Amino acid sequence: MAAAFLRMGFALLGLGWGAACYAQAAPVAPPPETPASSTVDDAAQEQLLQQAMAQIKAGRNADAINGPLAQVIHTYETAYAHSKKQVYCAQTLTEALLYSSIASTNHQDSVVLSKPNWAMAYYLRGYAYGSLGDLLHAEASLKQALALS
Repeated sequence: MAAAFLRMGFALLGLGWGAACYAQAAPVAPPPETPASSTVDDAAQEQLLQQAMAQIKAGRNADAINGPLAQVIHTYETAYAHSKKQVYCAQTLTEALLYSSIASTNHQDSVVLSKPNWAMAYYLRGYAYGSLGDLLHAEASLKQALALS
């Protein structure tokens, strides 16, 4: 019985060494690109969105559009302005996988942001423009939000 365990141990040890040697011999892929989102502070953007929601609830739609919403949108547009990848905003892992598979099916490179802050900023801006009666800008903002989702 002990001999059987010993043989099994040697076999597993051999397999482990074989896998390690194979991993050493395999060509190393370059590290993935660091996404531009690493430069975006998601927590700060969420705070700005909360501030914008409070302003919209208080009826200060123009302040929300020109203040925190403009800051959030500018931050993300600056971070992803030169990206040739399709950018998506996901709230869940399921959404992220869905967006990645859609981009893959369309033969596009994509970046899926783990927070929906950018899309939410466009949505809130569209809502605020709608409340102000500016339907042209409201529609444009909502289309931008839709493009990210």
